[in-house]
Amino acid sequence: MKNYLVGLLFFFFAVSCNTKKEEEISLPATAVKHLDISSKVIGENNKGEYVVSTDDSITKYLESRLRECFGLSDSISFSKFKIIKTTTQGESAKDSFLFLTNTSDELASIALFVDLKGDKFYFRINEGTKTVSSEVIMCKKENVGVDCKPLVLIHGGKERMICDSSGNCEKTGGKVWW
Repeated sequence: MKNYLVGLLFFFFAVSCNTKKEEEISLPATAVKHLDISSKVIGENNKGEYVVSTDDSITKYLESRLRECFGLSDSISFSKFKIIKTTTQGESAKDSFLFLTNTSDELASIALFVDLKGDKFYFRINEGTKTVSSEVIMCKKENVGVDCKPLVLIHGGKERMICDSSGNCEKTGGKVWW
């Protein structure tokens, strides 16, 4: 029995020493290199026209993160990214901004919160102890003719994204880890 416990203890010690930390895990060759876009300008307010100002590397990285977040295949492509201004629903009405894209089949809209600071847009960041993330939502419809878009609701004093409920609309929420 004593030898069994020593062997078990040795096994756990060996496994714990060989386990890689989260940041050491290597990505597949097809993965996009990690970029810290949590503090990068992703758009500008040009006299009421909201212009996305991301380069190709940021766009590819964002697409990769969105596919990962929602379990989408590499064959899914996204339409042009845009920034939209919306008025919140619920407890109060105020302006809110979303970074929006659609899947190429136009059956899903994906949105992230963005904040306007001066005339520059940044992703809204939820900072954790070890990770930095942004909330994201996907509103998916069954047919192209149905209205199914992300909206912002204020409930309990906090903004949260919801999907338009006028049609048959499936909401999937998540976090994009930067």
